[in-house]
Amino acid sequence: MQRKNNGRFSALSLLAAGWLSAWSLPAYAEPFAYIANRESDTVTVLDIATNANVETIPVERNPHSVAFKPDGSRVYVTNELSNSVTVIDTTTNSVLTRIPVGSQPRHSAVKPDGTRLYVSNSASETISIINTATNLVLTTINLVGFPQGIAFNPAGTRAFVTQLGSDQVVIINTATNAIDSFISVGDGPFGVAFNPLGSRAYVANCFGDTVSVINTSNNSIIATVSVGRCPVSLVVHPDGTRVYVTNQNSGTVSVIDAATNIVVGTIPTANTPAGIDINAAGTRLYVANFLVD
Repeated sequence: MQRKNNGRFSALSLLAAGWLSAWSLPAYAEPFAYIANRESDTVTVLDIATNANVETIPVERNPHSVAFKPDGSRVYVTNELSNSVTVIDTTTNSVLTRIPVGSQPRHSAVKPDGTRLYVSNSASETISIINTATNLVLTTINLVGFPQGIAFNPAGTRAFVTQLGSDQVVIINTATNAIDSFISVGDGPFGVAFNPLGSRAYVANCFGDTVSVINTSNNSIIATVSVGRCPVSLVVHPDGTRVYVTNQNSGTVSVIDAATNIVVGTIPTANTPAGIDINAAGTRLYVANFLVD
């Protein structure tokens, strides 16, 4: 992960090669995880019950991250060097369509009601908003500062988007797609996640080696937590008690107590951990590591 150069970034300065999301459906006997493999232009389907790879799905160039509809019926893969999103049908693990978006799409998230997909396009500094029923781009929001992570509050009324180059989080009103406000956070914000109640948002600041904790009732920073080197992604335990943060340049995951905002544990991982997710029961963490085959 390269540092800022006069507030700007080269087109490929931020490399993260394994972003992971997990989901489960009551209709399925076993849950699955989908992992983006940027070097092979594929997505791996992992059976969480057996830890076996059950499918490899070709997508487009340099897949960066994956997102799911809440019902688990669709997977959305951002393809960083193809400027597109691949839509996968999870019942057949087949590619349904390709959606053109802005330049260098990085992250995406689906509204809790499943109707809209938001995609951050880092190089074009935009957010593409896609109708998930038609797979068409409805509108584009212009931002600055290389947008990265996206997360919705549980009600789906607000989208929080990190801006890596401006050290801010942008809050978007999802009813109007207008920018509500900005929150100044740490140096180089990347990943963002909400707790289950929506009362806290957590932002991983890669260049500051910190996590910013936001009180969403007034959008104030209530804590800044020092973690490992270059935190890039985080996930909150389903019961809201712990926050897990991948430290890409330390090869660790920091465990934060959500009640005290203190790091209570550090978990060694393989080299350059990037994406992270947790199963619905909160008993297993899954970490995708960039420089490990």
